[in-house]
Amino acid sequence: MRFWGVLPLCAALLSLSLPQGASGAFHFAVIDEIMTRYGGDPNVQFVEIRMLASFQTFVAGTVLGAFDASGSHLGNVLVIPGNVSRDGNGVRWLMGTARLQVVSGLTPDFIMPAGLPTGGGMVCWGAPGAFPSNPGSYVDCVAYGSYSGPSNIHIGTPTALNADGHSLVRKSETDDNAMDFACGDPATPEINSGAAASLTATASCVSEACGDVNDDSVVDLVDIATFRAHLADPNEMPLRLGGRAKCTVIGEPPACDILDLTVLRRALAIPPLPPGIAPVCEAVL
Repeated sequence: MRFWGVLPLCAALLSLSLPQGASGAFHFAVIDEIMTRYGGDPNVQFVEIRMLASFQTFVAGTVLGAFDASGSHLGNVLVIPGNVSRDGNGVRWLMGTARLQVVSGLTPDFIMPAGLPTGGGMVCWGAPGAFPSNPGSYVDCVAYGSYSGPSNIHIGTPTALNADGHSLVRKSETDDNAMDFACGDPATPEINSGAAASLTATASCVSEACGDVNDDSVVDLVDIATFRAHLADPNEMPLRLGGRAKCTVIGEPPACDILDLTVLRRALAIPPLPPGIAPVCEAVL
């Protein structure tokens, strides 16, 4: 998914090699936005797919699979019953619940049951064939919230953000969910025709305390030391998922970088120094 320059050519060659109506031309795509709950209603859910090239319309028979927070396969949420018609780099299509249609006024391309884990889990889409419990068999996966299961080639480090009351929207494509996804407010599900809805968030993206990097419910100098050690060597000093959700103290997640450390250090100074912690989550200083 990183070889952007050759994607259109590869997609074109693939489409020429397939008989008309054959499945298979769908691999150049990513999960672009997801929502697992809205306004406290777990029946409002969607998964949006974004094409990375032309001819990625033969999606019939592909599978939306769900995994719980431990990484265990929960089963198929939906087997796509048909293809989509509109194609091109950046074109989207939508799987969504009937309740999403009621709340948003937007009719998804494919209606799915409410089977996405809330709070934390993993969602995968693709054609896993005989290996639906193997995330590597899918085209793309997103692991989020309290997910603590194994990593895989699609997720890298899971994002500590959840998709409850707001969406998770893709900002980049590095095969590392912590870096690639941010809070979507408003959520903007889009169907294959290009029509879209806008859903204002009903819950903040991060409700924990900004700056509690070691995840002990206290923001203090120990968090500074933990943050410094992590930035110096993230492999030797990885942050827990809870801490990862709290280390962005200025700007938008998922930065968690030297600027966040500097702002946190200044906020803990006596007396505190500006600029203070930005309201991306609730600070407990």
